[in-house]
Amino acid sequence: MTAIDSTQSAAAQATAAANGQGSSTSGIGFAQDFDTFLTILTTQLQQQDPTAPMDSNQFTQQLVQFAGVEQDIRANDYLEEISTKLGGNQAFSAVGFLGNEAKIAGDTGRLDATDDGIRFSYRLPEQARETELEVLDADGRVVFDTEGKTGIGEHDLFFPALDKNGDRHPPGAYTLRVKAEAADGGGDVTPSLFVTDQVTAVDTSGTDPKLSIGGRSVDMADVLALSTPRTTPVAAP
Repeated sequence: MTAIDSTQSAAAQATAAANGQGSSTSGIGFAQDFDTFLTILTTQLQQQDPTAPMDSNQFTQQLVQFAGVEQDIRANDYLEEISTKLGGNQAFSAVGFLGNEAKIAGDTGRLDATDDGIRFSYRLPEQARETELEVLDADGRVVFDTEGKTGIGEHDLFFPALDKNGDRHPPGAYTLRVKAEAADGGGDVTPSLFVTDQVTAVDTSGTDPKLSIGGRSVDMADVLALSTPRTTPVAAP
């Protein structure tokens, strides 16, 4: 193998190390390959034929290539540092959600012993002739029903913790069901459903923080709105 072939091989190994491994690992590989490059180059320069000297342009190009690889490794180090800091900021932001109420897409909310009720909402994509709203318990029984609004857009429904007799609904999951008939008689209208519940915990153990909302694990990106908690909970009997 000639001096140029040897130095090109060492440079190629350094480039592969930088591209195929993490920055810290590739940095070690780069240093080792650069040492090999210098050893080969020095030996060949000492043993070259004075009547046929090496082409300095080619091994100069290899030095330039090594310099480029080193810059790439340092850039990767900076990017990893920025990514780590951004991840820490995201976790810090997630903690700020604690205790607040978050609105998410879904039809099910959770009623606890001290809650005053569950805040549902539904969005109609078109005008409805009539709308019927039902809230079902975990066993599928209708525990609350009322007429809903029929206009296009989003409408709220508050499901109270107390029934018509003043008795408290048992703690657990409750689901909103919306039956809407199109105003033109062309069939049913399919609404989008939402629930607003308190953020009770934050899990930052993974890459992306998870919020516990109504007993569900939710990504921060899935939170549609955030509001201060309700201040008038109904005391348990």
